Amino acid sequence: MKSYFYVLYPSNEAVKILLDAIRIFAAEKQRRQVHITVRGPYKRKLNFGFINSCASIIKRERIKITGVGNFFKSDQNTVFFQCSDNPNLKKIWNKTTYPNFNPHITVYDGNDASYAQQIYEKLQQNFNPFEFIVEKLSLLDPIINNTFEKLENVNFDEISNILGYPIELSDIKKMSQNERLKCISIFCSILYKTGE
Repeated sequence: MKSYFYVLYPSNEAVKILLDAIRIFAAEKQRRQVHITVRGPYKRKLNFGFINSCASIIKRERIKITGVGNFFKSDQNTVFFQCSDNPNLKKIWNKTTYPNFNPHITVYDGNDASYAQQIYEKLQQNFNPFEFIVEKLSLLDPIINNTFEKLENVNFDEISNILGYPIELSDIKKMSQNERLKCISIFCSILYKTGE
């Protein structure tokens, strides 16, 4: 059965590129571009008028990333960037499977607990809060059984410029965890400077 979610995308292109890079290097099988899920899952799309009213609340809202968090439970190895307690974000929040207000950007959600811990530590290292503006509430279409369905929207040219050498998804798949963590550290050092 299809599930529909509503999300917020960063409008700052430099921040989006860095967050996408961090997520892809953490786990190359990302299915979506960087986003904050704020509503869903639903069995069908919500009423257009209702979505527009939510969108008007959040339009041009500044979202601040205030920390690095995790869900390290027995069967969960999730690492994420934590959003601040934004009142307008709270107004539109409604995750039907998770009632508590906990907006975040998932970086890694996989099976490797040790790797998740290393990613968590790498993201925490020299963390500095940063922010971005969101433009609208967007429908996240149901997932088709492929990975990163909008891969063409990931700016591998800019990621290559940051690293100083050409990189594509096929190259990332061949990298060791230590090589990936080094790249994540580079992306974080640049991302955290955007908050200064």
